Amino acid sequence: MKKIHLLILVLSTFIMLLGCDSNLNVHTFYGVGINWKAEYVYSYNGDVYNSELLLFYNGEEKEVKECEYTLKWKHGDISKLKGFDIKRDEWKSVSKSGGKGTIINKNEILTITIYWDNFEESIDLKVE
Repeated sequence: MKKIHLLILVLSTFIMLLGCDSNLNVHTFYGVGINWKAEYVYSYNGDVYNSELLLFYNGEEKEVKECEYTLKWKHGDISKLKGFDIKRDEWKSVSKSGGKGTIINKNEILTITIYWDNFEESIDLKVE
């Protein structure tokens, strides 16, 4: 008898979960430059968001140090960071954040500018 009740409970929970409408939206903004690739993964539910910025360096040096970047969109800066190091041919997570605020639409174009060793490169990031 207990097994039947447990089975009914499990099936009921499964059916309820199938009927739930998740409002979670995930957008991946991506762009490629000459020396860098960038990926900005952005998820939101209502006005609560989480994001992560990943960079990939494919330039001439084996490693670049003391890099910095600024990520922007039409309403201003999204994030900035100074002083990170990155190795060639390796993705690196340089920023994770979350909170409440203005939601970035998947049709937006973000621009990241990366500075390293007296060089500068700007890349537009779009959802593909």
